[in-house]
Amino acid sequence: RLAEVERRLAQAPLPPVVFDEALRAHKVVVFDTARHPLREAVGAVLQVPEQALDGLHRAYAELDGPPPLCPALLCALAMQRKLPTGWGLLAGRRKEHIRQFRRSGEFAELARVFRGFVEQVVVPLVGEDVAFQTPPTLRCQLPSHRPLGHRHRDDEYEGHQAASINFWLPLTRVWGANTLWVESEPRAGDFAPVELEYGQAFRFNGGQCEHHTVANTTDATRVSLDWRVVPLSCWRDEFGGRIGSYPCEVTACFAAPAPRHGQ
Repeated sequence: RLAEVERRLAQAPLPPVVFDEALRAHKVVVFDTARHPLREAVGAVLQVPEQALDGLHRAYAELDGPPPLCPALLCALAMQRKLPTGWGLLAGRRKEHIRQFRRSGEFAELARVFRGFVEQVVVPLVGEDVAFQTPPTLRCQLPSHRPLGHRHRDDEYEGHQAASINFWLPLTRVWGANTLWVESEPRAGDFAPVELEYGQAFRFNGGQCEHHTVANTTDATRVSLDWRVVPLSCWRDEFGGRIGSYPCEVTACFAAPAPRHGQ
């Protein structure tokens, strides 16, 4: 699909990128959970019923048997120092474990459902085809006295695309201490929690607005997906087919290449 991006962009000289900031104005996006069963797909990946995602820390309270395939879950358990000794040995063969996970049927189904969401929900919001991060980043924030990650802007990292748009989609109800905190405008410093129900996603300017989490002092695990997209007319493959450090693909929802800004 990256070859298709290159082919389409090579059809005409590329004008300077002109990006409409309204495309990443902070917005809550409502979607049909029956049409886009992301929670069911993630539940299968995490090997728990989708209704029990917010109780993930209880589902894995007694750990025995083989380790789960999902790297995000192993990472969350490791942060809480709850990995059994045998599971901890996976650190030495992490790449092999990730390859095994990405060959699984559960991962393939999540990728299929996610792509459908991007094509049917995200692309209409942008108004043209997009290059999009895939797979999305799956995060599990268990109850803890430590935050998950640190305060940052995406444009602090190498490979960030200036015209990128961030999406954050919780698969559990999120509020207060178990959610994402974002400032309203670049350098505003007025951080507030993004409080959502399943069936809502949050579009925001993660490249320029700082965002972070706090220690999850609730009794509910937060499970979420996040990813970045770039309008195809603004896409410049300067970093080996990646948005930041993330691999990406391109949608093909329009019969012809989307009009370029300035043409």
